[in-house]
Amino acid sequence: MPNTFERPGALVTRWIGARVDLLRAVGISGALFVVSLVINAIAGRVIGVNLSVALPEELPRAMWLVGMLSAPPIAAIGAVWYFGSGSVARTVVTGAALGAVMVVTGIVLDCLFILPLKNGVAIMGGYFRAWQYWFTLALLAGTCTAVGAWPFGI
Repeated sequence: MPNTFERPGALVTRWIGARVDLLRAVGISGALFVVSLVINAIAGRVIGVNLSVALPEELPRAMWLVGMLSAPPIAAIGAVWYFGSGSVARTVVTGAALGAVMVVTGIVLDCLFILPLKNGVAIMGGYFRAWQYWFTLALLAGTCTAVGAWPFGI
């Protein structure tokens, strides 16, 4: 009769291996968050917006457009980077999961950076009320899902 039990080391390796992909997704999301911050800081300087005190309601349409237009290429780069290792199968589900990790990581990092500011609660509340914020996050998640579902190698 064949042994149906896995040796404990294999089970732990498989469990850690599954978590490494999550850690990889969070790490990539964090790196792309920094890229997004740099892009928005440059755009804010060019447009003339002080992003450390501006409430989301006061942001010019151009700032929101920068965020919306930069989200898909940033997400695509991150998804290609994530799936490029070959350790994760490219599917709609894994793409959507990566998108969800990017969205959650982004919201957490937004809160960590914005809430300590003098009017951080008001700023964060403004973002949560702005449809542009959620649309940008939807673009991010949708792009990751599309890259995961793409049937051809990238």
